[in-house]
Amino acid sequence: MPGSLRSKLPELLVEAFSVMLAVLVALAVDAWREDRTNQELADLARTSILDEARGNLEEVRSTRADHIAVLEALASEVATLEGGGDSAQVGFNFALLSSAAWQTAQVTRATQFLDFDWVRRIARLYHLQELYDDRQAAVVDMMGAIGGEPEEAARQLETIGGRIRIVLSLQDGLIDAYEQVLAEVAGDD
Repeated sequence: MPGSLRSKLPELLVEAFSVMLAVLVALAVDAWREDRTNQELADLARTSILDEARGNLEEVRSTRADHIAVLEALASEVATLEGGGDSAQVGFNFALLSSAAWQTAQVTRATQFLDFDWVRRIARLYHLQELYDDRQAAVVDMMGAIGGEPEEAARQLETIGGRIRIVLSLQDGLIDAYEQVLAEVAGDD
C-alpha cells in the first residue's frame, strides 16, 4: 500500500494544486467583481452628489435677491411701525435644499470607496448647508411670531433683519463652497 501511495503522490499533488489554483482564481474573480461593483456604486454616488450640488447652488442663487429684498422691506416696515403706522406682512422665500444624494451615499456606504479628501470637503459643504437650512427655519419661525404693540413688532422685525443678514452671510459661503466643489469637477474633466 505505501508503494502505491508513493506512485500516486505526484498525481495527487497535481490534483491538489489544480484545486487550490481553481479556488484562488475564483476568489480573485470574486474580489475583482466586488471591487468593480463598489467602484460603480462610488461613481454613481459622486455623480448624484454633484448633480444635487448643482441643483442646490441654483436654488440658493435664486433666493439671494429675494432675501436682500426682504431686508429692505423689513427696514421699511420698522420705519412704518416707528412712525405709528400699521405693519404689513413681509414674506421670506425659503431655499429648499436637498441632501438626499449625500444621505444615500452614507447609508449605502458608497463614501467608503470615494477619495477621503473629497468626502471630507463634501461633508463640510453639507454641514454648511445644514447650518443655512437651520438659520432659514429660524427666520421663518420668528416671522410667524411677529405681533404685539408696534414698538415690540418693530424690535422683532429688527431682530429678524439681523437673522436674515446671517442667512445672507451663510448663503454667500454656501455659494462659494458649491462653486469650489463643482470647479474641482470641471478641472478633473
